[in-house]
Amino acid sequence: MLKDHYALWRQTYHVCDDPAPGGVEVYSHARDGHGFVFVVNANYWSDVVRIPLDERLGFSAQGGCEIMELYPSDQWVLAPEGPTPAYGATITLDAPAQQVRVLEVKPAPTSLDAPRVYGIPGVVERTARDMC
Repeated sequence: MLKDHYALWRQTYHVCDDPAPGGVEVYSHARDGHGFVFVVNANYWSDVVRIPLDERLGFSAQGGCEIMELYPSDQWVLAPEGPTPAYGATITLDAPAQQVRVLEVKPAPTSLDAPRVYGIPGVVERTARDMC
């Protein structure tokens, strides 16, 4: 993945707390409308973080975006602002205790060719047509 997105990894943007006891670190590697956001909570308690999807984290695009959690689970993120928050908005996400969340932010598609499940891990599969 690093090789595919090397240009993004050359600059790091940092918001929220510095790495220290009691703090939750949020940083990104991003450019325009695409990037990776890391939420690091080393504390023994969960917290809530506000993540700005703007220039502070390297995002300068317009319109809506989608957020895919790559780690610890592979799922589309459903933020309180909806499945496609606008660039420039600040979203609120949980930072579970002693966990790292890795998020990929990219422009929202103009149309979908299949249904998507947001907020929980899952897939949508077609079932037999003759079922009720």
